[in-house]
Amino acid sequence: MDNKLLKASLPPPKQVSLEQITKTKDAMKSLKDKDESSKDLYDTLTAALRETRYIQTCSDSDSDSERSMTEDMKNLAKETCEYVCIITYHTIKKAEDVELGYSTELLGELSELMDRTGVEQISREMVLTIKRISEKGTKQYTNALFEVGTIQKLIPIIKNKEFKHIILGSLANVSRKGWCQSDIWNLVPLSTSCQSSSSSSSSSSSSQAPNPLQSLLLPNPHPYLAYLEKDGIIKCINDDLLSDKDGNLQWKRSGFELLNVLNPEGVKLPIDIQGQIIADLCKFANCEDRYAYGCLAYLAV
Repeated sequence: MDNKLLKASLPPPKQVSLEQITKTKDAMKSLKDKDESSKDLYDTLTAALRETRYIQTCSDSDSDSERSMTEDMKNLAKETCEYVCIITYHTIKKAEDVELGYSTELLGELSELMDRTGVEQISREMVLTIKRISEKGTKQYTNALFEVGTIQKLIPIIKNKEFKHIILGSLANVSRKGWCQSDIWNLVPLSTSCQSSSSSSSSSSSSQAPNPLQSLLLPNPHPYLAYLEKDGIIKCINDDLLSDKDGNLQWKRSGFELLNVLNPEGVKLPIDIQGQIIADLCKFANCEDRYAYGCLAYLAV
């Protein structure tokens, strides 16, 4: 699959005037209650984001354009982006909607929007839209978001209380589908397996060669685990989220869900904090808190 999310694959934006971006913002505002996807709609959203890309990035290549760019234009571009995210969020309801967004380059423009937006400026609408794509998209499209770094762009703001639950859910969605990037049955051809099994059964037990299929029964590291460990996300979940006695239990359950997806043998907490985390959860479970029960269920391995 050609990755249309790559910045290099997107066409360069054309120059935009104040009058034009004003009309575009008003058009997006009029569409904010849309709840069904269509090619025409997604083409319109893509074109709108392309205009905002010109306004928000022209200083990178054209100093004359930057000087002519007014604060009004920048504010209108920001509003336009917010409306596009809202519309995209409400119209992506199934895998086919994500595929349509990919083919119309809407996802590419959304990915580029995330890339050019400073961490402090990432909005709730942007985060919710990425989460919706991670929920509804198939493995090809969610993995594409990971490959170009769109998902990783969310990691620095995971400590933001407003976004924590949403981002953990996005990471869990993408990680769950990340397992599907390679077909395990292609690792060992069935004919080879049968031949190996047949030959081994006819030889003595001392000379039996190991069955290649046995390797499939061993736990394999998740393809995203090393990256998330290196980036500190696993430590952040353990130390800042799960160890917080007063932390939000719904967020904690999202953290446990992600750890469970990433570890084929189930959630394994560091020994030095494991006992206290379980004790804290049991206190809430005694009060019949459903989120506490959900957290403990991930530890019942």
